[in-house]
Amino acid sequence: NNSQAVFHQNPQTTFDWFTTRVVMPVGTVLAKTYSLGQIPEQGRPRRLETQISLKDSQGDWQFFTYRWREDGSDADLVPADGAVAEFDVELPGEGKTRRTWTFASRTSCRVCHTPWVGETMAFTESQLRSPWLTDDSWRQLMRQGFTRCAEGPQPLPDAEFAGMVPPYESSHPLDRRARSYLHVNCAHCHLFGGNASTNFDISFDKPLAESNILDQLPMRGELGIPQGKVAVAGQPGRSLLLYRIAKQGSGRMPHIGSQRTDAEAVRLIRQWLAQLPQDQATLIALDQLCAPATSSTTRIDRMNAAEQLLQDPVRAVELAAAIAEGRVPQAIVRSIVESSRQFPLSTQELLETFAAPDQQIQRLGANINPSDLLQATGDPARGAELFAQGIGTCSGCHRIHQVGK
Repeated sequence: NNSQAVFHQNPQTTFDWFTTRVVMPVGTVLAKTYSLGQIPEQGRPRRLETQISLKDSQGDWQFFTYRWREDGSDADLVPADGAVAEFDVELPGEGKTRRTWTFASRTSCRVCHTPWVGETMAFTESQLRSPWLTDDSWRQLMRQGFTRCAEGPQPLPDAEFAGMVPPYESSHPLDRRARSYLHVNCAHCHLFGGNASTNFDISFDKPLAESNILDQLPMRGELGIPQGKVAVAGQPGRSLLLYRIAKQGSGRMPHIGSQRTDAEAVRLIRQWLAQLPQDQATLIALDQLCAPATSSTTRIDRMNAAEQLLQDPVRAVELAAAIAEGRVPQAIVRSIVESSRQFPLSTQELLETFAAPDQQIQRLGANINPSDLLQATGDPARGAELFAQGIGTCSGCHRIHQVGK
């Protein structure tokens, strides 16, 4: 009926206390098709399964699974209780191999698709938008008239927006890749009110300080890991979050839809945990500074976090690294550099790398022109202060008025 899916910046109530940021019209159908490798000797992709989500006339979502025929001509509805199949497939680097595939039952879909996650799990602004690409699903859907934005607060411009990213593309910051993976694979159950019997929320835009994963005792046991916690900054080996992703057997995660260990995911989450600062104040400030630009974190919040990091030389190094890795929104880097000027010269010089041309400090350079130097206006008091502080290392060899060597 020419209705559109409507995206909202503020959560909309669906019923009771459940909310969503995208409202779908009745009759909406979402489809997702899975393919894996190629069919041996045929050289064409092997389509396996198409999952259908339908919003019925009562506003409820119904779920159906279709299994593709061997010849790829069509797909047939899988029985309500699901199915299991084995098939041969050619995979890059593995050649011809046999795989087992589980087709979801109608009820198993509802384990993850709950009112707590909103109307849809993946059809969200944060996953559809990819500003670094020349075009993306968000812009295509808007352009073709399938979706629109609600009146009121509008989405952030592409230059400021920082949503989820492909987890295995190393061109994106490590923390956003890891948090994207955890959101897509875990957060539909591991969130407030979700179906997981745990008390943490690993949603993408949830600050780590509020996620309840750091240094928290696991509710389902340590699984043989001495002093194991849900997640331990700088110590992947003690983090049950990593252990459950890496293991096989009972208690492995993700619990549904996966039977094999994802080696790339294990490597990604390990690297992310290993680089988290063990100093809690540094970790919290960095997390607030680098928070996704889809969240309620304001520019003032980010600048307050940057100020905290600038006050300590060790934390300032972490700040500089975060800017170099592209984790800090580019829109506030200039302000951070400007703010650094009120701190010791050692901190200023650390942040000067990221200064805009008009912010850069004029220096004499390697080849000093004496006439240019003599024409400059001097400040003896300032020079004495810098000499006493050891700035420029002059006092390491020279001694003036009992100062220096």
